[in-house]
Amino acid sequence: MRRAGGVFVCLGVLWTASPEAKADEPDNPGGLGVGVSIGTTGVGGELSVRPFGNLVLRAGGGWFALGHDFTSDDLTFDLKANLISVGATLDWHPFSNGFRLSGGGRYHKFDFSGAGNSTTGAFTINGHPYLMATTGPIHASVTSPSTIAPYLGFGYDSTHFSASRWALALELGVIYGGKPTSKIAAEHETPILRADLDAEEKKLDDSVGKYGQFWPVATLALKFRF
Repeated sequence: MRRAGGVFVCLGVLWTASPEAKADEPDNPGGLGVGVSIGTTGVGGELSVRPFGNLVLRAGGGWFALGHDFTSDDLTFDLKANLISVGATLDWHPFSNGFRLSGGGRYHKFDFSGAGNSTTGAFTINGHPYLMATTGPIHASVTSPSTIAPYLGFGYDSTHFSASRWALALELGVIYGGKPTSKIAAEHETPILRADLDAEEKKLDDSVGKYGQFWPVATLALKFRF
């Protein structure tokens, strides 16, 4: 949250230094911008207002389901998660047109979970053979390190900088969510099996970590200004 707060302060300073920033611009298209969006944060929507000058406030979010297969020797974990990403963004339009620089904070949550499957009932973990009948079901999970994440991005959105009430908005950016943590557990564990599961957890951390540490944002929205 400190990172997100710093972004708001920086954008505010830049805005006040902009010669185009006037609190009472007569050509400021007021009203409420409403849009539907699709992209790497899922399917969702957003609301936006331009209170004054070259600043626009936005709130919105998205959702979608995703999966990740993690294979350990001949044991495959079918991991699934529901991605929820919602938040607020401050946009600065330095050229008084659709181009914008954005910063904000988001509630960004994706927790994977699933069971390990073996077609033969026999499998290997960390180089050691096991039987599913002996270990019992094996489950894996990946948890987000923090549900609050800072966001930085840029894009183009003329919703509040054009006479037209319709606009297509493009956004590119990144959400920093930190590295997620993994957990693999068997129903019946021995000290040796636990050590092998710990080794697989590290591999799973490396495999799924790319989904959480830096989440790329690329969205396209169709918007209308009331």
